[in-house]
Amino acid sequence: MPLTNPLTRTSAKRTLRPWTGTLLLLTLIASALIAGCSNSAPATVDISAATAANTYIPDPQVRDALAAACFDCHSEQGDVAWNARLAPSYLFGKSAALNSLNFSKWGDYSAQKQKAEFAQISEAVASGQMPPGDYELLHPAAKLSAADKSLVLEWAAGPPTSAH
Repeated sequence: MPLTNPLTRTSAKRTLRPWTGTLLLLTLIASALIAGCSNSAPATVDISAATAANTYIPDPQVRDALAAACFDCHSEQGDVAWNARLAPSYLFGKSAALNSLNFSKWGDYSAQKQKAEFAQISEAVASGQMPPGDYELLHPAAKLSAADKSLVLEWAAGPPTSAH
């Protein structure tokens, strides 16, 4: 058996390195997708202690939709799923998102600020900008169904005005 120099046997290692990174990335994505696909009912988030949730989101279905799709980035709740934390929009945008809209401080917003936020929410949800695509990919539970999207848009539109 010929003696081989360990320094010259690097070609096999070099061939494996690109595949190792790809395999790791695919494993992380698969794990995130599997973790987001559970048969259990979605967890509800109790935000009433930190905000006036029952005042500005009286409908529990709207509250649940917002909690699932928006609160990870747009509230001060601390219970963020591990797979949601992998999304670049969460990693690099959480601080800006919280400064832009913070549901935990909604009760402190003036009526004018709330009206402006309703308009922003309507535009972002209707256009599909929110939740971001990368976030939905890594955290499928955050994807708004058509029914949830309608509920959120109806809530953001505000109560119907009377024609008196």
